[in-house]
Amino acid sequence: MGVIKRIIQALFHKDYAYGKHKTHEEYHRAYSNEIVEKIRSRGGKVGDNVDFYDVIIDNYSMLKIGNNVTITNCRLLTHDACLCKTTGCVRVAPIEIGNNVFIGAGAIILPNTKIGNDVIIGAGSVVAHDIPDNSVVVGNPCKIICTFEDLVEREKKKIMESVSSESNQDTEGIGYSVVKHGVHKKFIMRDNYF
Repeated sequence: MGVIKRIIQALFHKDYAYGKHKTHEEYHRAYSNEIVEKIRSRGGKVGDNVDFYDVIIDNYSMLKIGNNVTITNCRLLTHDACLCKTTGCVRVAPIEIGNNVFIGAGAIILPNTKIGNDVIIGAGSVVAHDIPDNSVVVGNPCKIICTFEDLVEREKKKIMESVSSESNQDTEGIGYSVVKHGVHKKFIMRDNYF
């Protein structure tokens, strides 16, 4: 019922889509700031330039998040209640996320995990153990597939090839959105992401 109500209100009230905010960017910044304040007010730690997109967090006080982090549509779980009915106890442990980390949509970060610096966690991954610096991990359970540096270099090459090949713009496929001199252009990649 809530979805239908939002659709109807969005059709008749254009500003409703982002509540009191005029743009998606304003809405997103307010949402991220709200999560950062919750974490800090409850004793957790958050660095600068941290973005949250529809994140579920079970215990704000047990988080430590570095700088330049993006956490999208995922769950951060600091508790494990699998033996609660048997033992009467719930295991609780912190989550630590380093600097320059991206966590993809649908990922689950389990208790007592430490994610290093310069890490990408792929969409839908389950992180049940520590992730070292300079890693790209995917899967359930997640596995390292390459280094962060290798992925950055590979993607830079693909972007440069796409940008230099103007004929590439009219074909269908996976693309990049590049903002250059205020002009938004889409460039197409010729092969798969991985």
